[in-house]
Amino acid sequence: MFQQEIESIIKRNDLELSFGIIFVNDTKFIHDLPTKINQNVQFLVVETWKVYECYKINGIKTMKQLGFFDVNFHYIPITTLSFEERRSNFHGYKTKVMVEAWTPYLTLNLNPAILDVNSETYDVTNLTKGREYDLLMDMQNYMNFTTTIHKRQDGKWGPIKRLENGTVVTAGIVESVTSGFAEMNLW
Repeated sequence: MFQQEIESIIKRNDLELSFGIIFVNDTKFIHDLPTKINQNVQFLVVETWKVYECYKINGIKTMKQLGFFDVNFHYIPITTLSFEERRSNFHGYKTKVMVEAWTPYLTLNLNPAILDVNSETYDVTNLTKGREYDLLMDMQNYMNFTTTIHKRQDGKWGPIKRLENGTVVTAGIVESVTSGFAEMNLW
């Protein structure tokens, strides 16, 4: 029952668990509870006093020992890599990026682009140039992910409105991300 309770806390969408330490009895328990790549949750195995991380990205579980506690209960790290460095491999994750032209930083060649009538976007994956695009390609190569790049047919950037009750209403390129169609905006 304890494992199910921990799993429900790690996976809750209404609670953004970004970091913490979970004490467990053995490493099998850790392997059964991978966190998301952006959660800095560490597992401490009380039988061995070893500290691990385990996360899942693109269907691949990665489990690494980070350190251990010695007989005097001093923490001894076995890696000098930061959280960001340890989590920099997205294992070929495929993501959608939304763009709008922003000269001179981002230019699009729409002549050969084909409109996807269902999403009302153009696929401009190989039709984009500029400094912002170059930065995205550097990130893609460094972090081992791939992208498809899309431009909205309506060309809208927004707006973003906050209602009196605190609800945020989005439109345009921002709505493409908040709706789940894409995961990133490039602008």
